[in-house]
Amino acid sequence: MKKYTITLLILFLIITSLTAVVMAEENTEVLELEEIVVRALRHRERLLESSNSIEVITREDIEKRNVETAADILTYVPGVKLFTGDGNEDAEKNASIRGSAPNQVLVLVDGQPLNDLRTGRFDLSLIPAELIEDIEIVKGPASAQYGANAVGGLISITTRSGEEDLEFTNLRTNFASYNTQSYNLNHFGFSDNLSYNLMAKNYRSDGFNEDQTKQSSLFTKFDYKLDNHSQIGASLRYTDTDRGDPRDRNYEDLNLNFNWDLNQEAMEQSLKLSYHEHTYTDDSGRSGRRIHETDKIYLDFNRRNYYDNHNLSYGFNIARSSIDSDTYDQRSNVEGAVFVQDNWQFNDKTRIHISGRYDIHDEFGSEFSPKVGINYLLNPNLSFFASAGEAFRAPDYAELYLPETRMGTIPVEGNPDLDPERSRNYETGLRYIEGRTRAELNLFRREVEDLIDRELVDDVRIQQNIGEATIQGGEVVLAYAITADLSLDLSYMYLDAVDEESGEKLPLRPEHSFNLAFDYSGDNFNLRLDNKYLGEREDGEVLDSYIVSDLTLSREVFRDTEFKLSINNLFDEEYESSAGTETAGRNYGFEISRRF
Repeated sequence: MKKYTITLLILFLIITSLTAVVMAEENTEVLELEEIVVRALRHRERLLESSNSIEVITREDIEKRNVETAADILTYVPGVKLFTGDGNEDAEKNASIRGSAPNQVLVLVDGQPLNDLRTGRFDLSLIPAELIEDIEIVKGPASAQYGANAVGGLISITTRSGEEDLEFTNLRTNFASYNTQSYNLNHFGFSDNLSYNLMAKNYRSDGFNEDQTKQSSLFTKFDYKLDNHSQIGASLRYTDTDRGDPRDRNYEDLNLNFNWDLNQEAMEQSLKLSYHEHTYTDDSGRSGRRIHETDKIYLDFNRRNYYDNHNLSYGFNIARSSIDSDTYDQRSNVEGAVFVQDNWQFNDKTRIHISGRYDIHDEFGSEFSPKVGINYLLNPNLSFFASAGEAFRAPDYAELYLPETRMGTIPVEGNPDLDPERSRNYETGLRYIEGRTRAELNLFRREVEDLIDRELVDDVRIQQNIGEATIQGGEVVLAYAITADLSLDLSYMYLDAVDEESGEKLPLRPEHSFNLAFDYSGDNFNLRLDNKYLGEREDGEVLDSYIVSDLTLSREVFRDTEFKLSINNLFDEEYESSAGTETAGRNYGFEISRRF
């Protein structure tokens, strides 16, 4: 009965929105969407002229929702699915894009790659929402720009900076179900040519499943303007997370980032030096405490030259990675790459994008990742785009070096002779951006070979390059400002993900998924309703489809003070995100933020 009620409600909302669209034709005060400029793929370009499918989440979008981490922000992004480890929804969260595995998605923060060297994934719940300025999601391979781990796509997070001639402090407190509490302090400042952002956050929750989570975060970022054309910057982020009762698992994540940027009329260049240290301590297993310490030093240089009909980018990066682990012992490797891409304005309507990257790794050799794309303006607001390219994923430390370890009844073991996973990728689509409307229709296909999986050899499951998979589908995305106050976001994706060896569907990839959101802004308040539908999917058994709805109301009660009320899982839907996974029922949150 409850499922019928939810379905009727969604139908009612759709009909209401369509009625509002008709009524809006007579409303002259209509909000026009801002022009979208993307920069995740190492250059700035108008979204309308891009040959890639890219989704952008702004700071304004983030503030309209009740979110604590980057994982919460990505929950309702079209084409993105969050995988949750350790059997419950409070555990680490990894992103999948268009049916990819989480270790096939590269995560960048201010241009720094953060994927875990041990697992190839990145836990997006380690990034507090308060430090994020925007997120760009490239829904397709980005190996031609960034190399390994971008087979499925790219998530590029930009952190908040101080603003020129602006100084203020923001205090935010949140109280929610399951004894959840968070306290956040942000201070933005500016002095002479120096702007800065300081943030401290403390979060704790007993969890709906009584699996406690505690997280403390510190973040600081400084930008100094050397002259009218150049600036230097530095940032530090530290996050300490405990999961379990008490301290079954601990995650310590430390980032240092230094950058120099030069911007001139016909040329831009940047130099980034970063350090990432991650320590994972696991007290939950039968074999006692296990500690895995990884670190990575990363240097990246990128230069862009602007000519009459060409935008040429080129550069190099080099990285040294190491692990010191109770399981994998001490290991390290060095990798480097050179890359180049040209955005060619062929004529008034046609842009051609050509890019390539050559990676060298001291463990598995070299890889070349080419990509070519085209964008054709059918009219000033409608473009056709298409792209084709190759991408790869490097094996992670667990796949390479895991010693014979019993997991369940059969031991598993790594394989240092693994080759990278490789893929061929194709995409085409139409994009429309005009006034109050942004719409896209995309078709995509990814053919993956040398998939890494476990094969039984002499009673031990050993990692081997044995698999092939085809992932293809279509996606429709619509963002429409119905009136100056009311907007609609809608997306639908069809996905066909098949293991070519067995002919079976890849697990946890639903054929049908659907997002629908309404956002209403009135005088000093905002109301947002998000709805997400996931169809049936395989995970050793067939998991039922489900719809989850989240409602958020925020209101400025008096100057510089805002209250926010949220109801998550509004209709108390019972569902499993994966087999055996516990999920929260209806729960509530209340937030107060004050700007000084």
